[in-house]
Amino acid sequence: MANTNKPFGFSPWKYRDGSPWNGGGNVYYIPTGDTNVYTIGDPVISAAGMDSNGVPQVAIATGTSTIRGVIVGVIPVAPSNSLVGSTLALESLIIPATKAKDYYVLVCDDPNVIYKAQMDNGTITGSAALSTTANKNCSFTVNSGTGTFSNAVLGAATINTTNTLNVKLFGLVIDPQVNAGVSLTGTTGQYAVYQCMFNEHEFIGNTAGV
Repeated sequence: MANTNKPFGFSPWKYRDGSPWNGGGNVYYIPTGDTNVYTIGDPVISAAGMDSNGVPQVAIATGTSTIRGVIVGVIPVAPSNSLVGSTLALESLIIPATKAKDYYVLVCDDPNVIYKAQMDNGTITGSAALSTTANKNCSFTVNSGTGTFSNAVLGAATINTTNTLNVKLFGLVIDPQVNAGVSLTGTTGQYAVYQCMFNEHEFIGNTAGV
């Protein structure tokens, strides 16, 4: 029996030293003219812009992007605005494609964070067993979110040793509630939930600006 197909994007879990993620993030800006949908768990990249107060801009990532971080929160009003008298839509966790205003998000942009993420149900490269995927790299697919959380998933067919693939797999999340139905001898991702981190990150090494 395979896992249930219930993607959630990239969910911060812990740091490389094993300590739990502290919930931190930095504020970024998404302008009115951006036509992408954004949800919690979506990976983003830096963009060449900032708002009138100097808050840097981000854009939705692709499966081959060098990543800036992952959206972990949507801020209900611009950080420069007073909360007094403001209408606070605290239930707004999705940023729509058609935007009536600029949006601000909290992004986990620490390159040392390990995430949980779901594999798609594609066939692993070379029809290899799932047990061979630990410590390899892969890319991901960003599907437009339709619910509260991201639909981004890891790509089983992209798993390889290639050093430019932007996600590094550690192994499965050890939790019977999420991986109880996963067979390590299987040759598909089976919606397995992995622990992983970004192999191609803007804050690792010398990367170009935008």
